[in-house]
Amino acid sequence: MTPLHSDPPARLGTPGQVAAVIPLLTGFTPQESAVLVSLKEPRGRVGLTMRFDLPWPGWAGGGSDEQGHRRAGRDYVRRPVPDRATRAVSVVHTDEPDIGSELPRTALLDPFVEQLERDGIRLMEALLVRDGRWFSYRCRQDCCPRQGTLIADSE
Repeated sequence: MTPLHSDPPARLGTPGQVAAVIPLLTGFTPQESAVLVSLKEPRGRVGLTMRFDLPWPGWAGGGSDEQGHRRAGRDYVRRPVPDRATRAVSVVHTDEPDIGSELPRTALLDPFVEQLERDGIRLMEALLVRDGRWFSYRCRQDCCPRQGTLIADSE
């Protein structure tokens, strides 16, 4: 019997490669979205990929936007556990500008990480994709410049 897929598996070794593959995993280029990609042992294979609409200003229903982001962050990550994921990558797609020296939607990360850790899942990377560039929420080294990196240069 001929295997359904004879191509070798794609390797995602850099944040830019992860940012570039998201449209293939979701079937479209996300906008104003959070994408969570679960990674399964033993080799970190891509598992469940989930996309969620980002909460909009005032989404918290009378609460602060910070509260809305925290609630959304907790809700977003409750689903990868049935996938038996041990690791995950988060990618936020937004056109929003930086807020002072912070990348937009930074408030989503803390609840993401807290819920993932409760579920025994380690967040490997948290990326922002904006204007054809990727930015890291976590890395502050020279390899992740503040002005971002063109996704096309990362492939």
